[in-house]
Amino acid sequence: MLIDLDPAAIRAATAGGLFLIAWALGIWTPVAITRLLARRDTPFARRMLASPGWRYLGRIAALALSLGALYIALTEGYLDAYVTGLWLPRWQELSAWLPAVSGISALWSALLWGIYWGRIPYREDHSPWHAYGTPLGTPAHVLHLEVQASILRGALIPFLGVYWGPWAAAGIRAAMALLNPAVRRGLGHSQERAFLYLDLGADAMAAGCFVVSGNMWASLIARGCVHLGAGIVHRILLWRGRRASRLPARIA
Repeated sequence: MLIDLDPAAIRAATAGGLFLIAWALGIWTPVAITRLLARRDTPFARRMLASPGWRYLGRIAALALSLGALYIALTEGYLDAYVTGLWLPRWQELSAWLPAVSGISALWSALLWGIYWGRIPYREDHSPWHAYGTPLGTPAHVLHLEVQASILRGALIPFLGVYWGPWAAAGIRAAMALLNPAVRRGLGHSQERAFLYLDLGADAMAAGCFVVSGNMWASLIARGCVHLGAGIVHRILLWRGRRASRLPARIA
């Protein structure tokens, strides 16, 4: 006996599956290009491999892919805007708990970040897209992660419900991130590894806020506060470290 699935759920699953395929292609296409250039070993190939622009181009392309996928899925009817959480929030209801949760999230991440990074004598910005070293890096990174999670929530909630769907979306987003060879290499680096843990913590906080509110904007605010708290402490520690490294030269 065949299970009579809701056509809307099938469309949502199709959107989620296609997005995961596009995401995987976005991960492995740069890897294939890098390997091809490395095998050629020509002056042009070496210049391309050494260019810092690849990092920025890849991040911009990934953000554009996620935003484009969400827009197409919504306009073509594959995802439901209400299920995805793209509706105007009722701020009167959110004001009862969201400011407190966002503030605690920022303080929590700032405290953990300060404890972790305070023990590292030489600190540099290994965040994705050097997010904490540029004015727009952090908002772009936070938006990218939330859009990814929103697409996955919209695909999973019709099957798993409003509680398990967001948590499953956070788990799949983490698993897809670990498929990236660059992310796996970063796990062996204490500074880069910390940013992955920060993203995972922000995923959990955002998923919890979405379960309570059903609204993407609430989860985006919570996710942003997690990164904001860590980002402020990170910039302070970077400034102090660089200032301390210049003091001996001035004394000499």
